[in-house]
Amino acid sequence: MRPKHKKLPNKLSALIRIAVKDLELAEQSPNVEINMSQWHTVDRYSKKCMVCFAGGVIRGFMEDTDDRYEWDLIPTKYHDRLMSLNEVRHGNIPLALREMGITQYDKNKVRRRKVVTYHENPTKFKKQMLSIADVLERNGL
Repeated sequence: MRPKHKKLPNKLSALIRIAVKDLELAEQSPNVEINMSQWHTVDRYSKKCMVCFAGGVIRGFMEDTDDRYEWDLIPTKYHDRLMSLNEVRHGNIPLALREMGITQYDKNKVRRRKVVTYHENPTKFKKQMLSIADVLERNGL
């Protein structure tokens, strides 16, 4: 199963929750490999679609194929949100918010966090992403 997106939320907390769900859908697909150094591309040897945290969301804008990288299929207005997800996976929440044009927030409550990489521990990575989403949501972000 693949996600289907026509639009993405403006709140980073909601976007992270979507990205975690899309990552879990990608994990279940035999034709997809999680590779946090690839946005959305096809491995020329295995022919599997490789996606990162934001790449799972990118899949949601494609009709029914994973055989190409189509940044152009994603409306330009969402590019900043995808870039913010890349920062979130590194724990750089302030930069993720800045990518979305958000500069006003409580810097004592919303700050950079240490996170495990997906490949170190996928379950813990997803829990940490959801924990970040919880903090952001409590702060109206």
